[in-house]
Amino acid sequence: MKIKIDTLRQIIRLLVDQGLSMRAIGRACKISPNTAKSVQTILTAKQLTWATLQALDDEKLQRTLFEETKLAERKPIPDWQQVHTELQKRDMTLQLLWEEYRQLNTDGVSYTQYTRRYRAWRNSCKLSMRQIHRPGEKIFVDFCGRTMPIRNANTGETWSAQIFVGTLGASGYIYAAAVASQKIEDWLKAHALMLRHLGGVPRYVVPDNLKAGVLQNNKQNLILNPAYQEFAEHYDFIVLPARPGKPKDKSLGEIGVQIVQRWVLARLRHQVFFSLDELNTAIGVWMEKLNDRTTKSPSDRTQR
Repeated sequence: MKIKIDTLRQIIRLLVDQGLSMRAIGRACKISPNTAKSVQTILTAKQLTWATLQALDDEKLQRTLFEETKLAERKPIPDWQQVHTELQKRDMTLQLLWEEYRQLNTDGVSYTQYTRRYRAWRNSCKLSMRQIHRPGEKIFVDFCGRTMPIRNANTGETWSAQIFVGTLGASGYIYAAAVASQKIEDWLKAHALMLRHLGGVPRYVVPDNLKAGVLQNNKQNLILNPAYQEFAEHYDFIVLPARPGKPKDKSLGEIGVQIVQRWVLARLRHQVFFSLDELNTAIGVWMEKLNDRTTKSPSDRTQR
């Protein structure tokens, strides 16, 4: 099994989360669901966990997982698209399709596995893009397109501070803070300030494909900035970058940015700030008022 070591570590971390399907893990790591399933099989057979593997160096991790490993032959998996198409025909049932499948594959999966896997495949293929966020599960992070000027008290020169925004998926609670730049050190600083403010760590952080955080995100590879990857492992959250060209992946983040720009930054446009601390104090006052408002969804707030 040829998998890049960084990808392998990410697969193992994601497999710890029982809420993710093999398809979701494959999509996040740019691998096939069967590859993710094979890694899970090895971990289960050897009774290994991320906690026991995390500290191993690359060579020892590879040796621990794959040395003298003999995986059992995979049972033939039905073509779920074909199964789904057949089920649209009159009087067709899963029981009949399974019986036909077992006639061709005597060592195939059981009827219970067959129905469970088909339903899991069907649920993963729903066309609806409605997203349900559990409390504490996801936070969407991004920088505002608008910056805020800070004036040097001695020279009168101004420079532009970047505004970082994090939006919790379930509650719509928004955090905002000003940092000096969009470079990796300020990107991580903004995350640390946000987590300290929230008093906890979400399971997933969903950034846009900002260069400070995501070096590459395409159909072949997902490569995070190494410092961002280490930061995520230290705080024990999983980075799930929005897919390029898929705006619905980051819709809540964009809504949060829009609210901060309209509800906070617009109110501060006439004030003069001489430091990041001054600006962050002012932002904090208005963010507290914003989050103390009625518990309407972010999309409702933008309409007011």
